[in-house]
Amino acid sequence: MGDNNKRQSLFKSDAFPGILLLCGTVLALICANTPLDKLYNYVLYKVVIGEEFNIHFFHQ
Repeated sequence: MGDNNKRQSLFKSDAFPGILLLCGTVLALICANTPLDKLYNYVLYKVVIGEEFNIHFFHQ
């Protein structure tokens, strides 16, 4: 029961979005600077969401 309350308070805390952003940034830096860079670039430039939208849609 106590573990569930801790988890709920973590998700509701003001620091959670910052922690999530920091983790995503660290993961992106690791992927971009290791042999996973081909996968990283594929996800950024080739994966299409919807009909014609990808992450770099506005940078044409």
